[in-house]
Amino acid sequence: MDIRMVYSYDGSKFYGMQRQNNKITVQGEIERVIFEVFNEKINLISSGRTDRGVHALMQVSNFKISKTIPPIAIKKQLNKALYGKIKVYNIDIVDKDFNSRYMATYRTYLYRLKYIDDISPFEASYISEIRKDIDIEKINKKLALFVGEHDFTLYSKSDKDQKNPVRKIYSANCVKINDEFQIIIKGNSFLKSMIRLIVASCIYEDEKTIINKLNGIGNGPKKILSPNGLYLKEVCYDN
Repeated sequence: MDIRMVYSYDGSKFYGMQRQNNKITVQGEIERVIFEVFNEKINLISSGRTDRGVHALMQVSNFKISKTIPPIAIKKQLNKALYGKIKVYNIDIVDKDFNSRYMATYRTYLYRLKYIDDISPFEASYISEIRKDIDIEKINKKLALFVGEHDFTLYSKSDKDQKNPVRKIYSANCVKINDEFQIIIKGNSFLKSMIRLIVASCIYEDEKTIINKLNGIGNGPKKILSPNGLYLKEVCYDN
């Protein structure tokens, strides 16, 4: 059977999305539970690999399983074993050609920020801190520079698995809701740490520096924001 599932997770409980030896990851925990409960080894394929501490409001993954197991039973066992860490909302059988990574048409990320003095202990793992004043109008002007197709080499961390640094950003904007700043960026896909580097650049660098970096001029990141306030918000497929 070919299974697709839609779920969310608390990134503060994991060392990132991708399976790692001797570390608790989203992929590793899902694969572990399915093996322990159903005696099936699976390989989880996901729409994107979030870094350590990054959350997901909507992640989409797929895997193959040889046994005929009702999807609802898999959902029930995952939610029971991973309560408080991962929540599966929907799980179903899909065509064998479905691939959650390569068939996604766009992803949307949400970045939440607050001035550090306004963050409570209960928010610290879920909102990133700001240590300087933010002008929303200026931030939005800088975010607009990223819209379009660009080489984001200087806005990513090294990733041996990533061969093409060109990405397309469809929209990027910042709003303030009460005492919280929210930045939403929509693109076809994203490089390692790309969102956190873009937002840091918009806060700490001028427009000329951003334009130069998008044209391959300059150096890599001087600042990167914490992963705490970053959420994979939405994954979209044509069908």
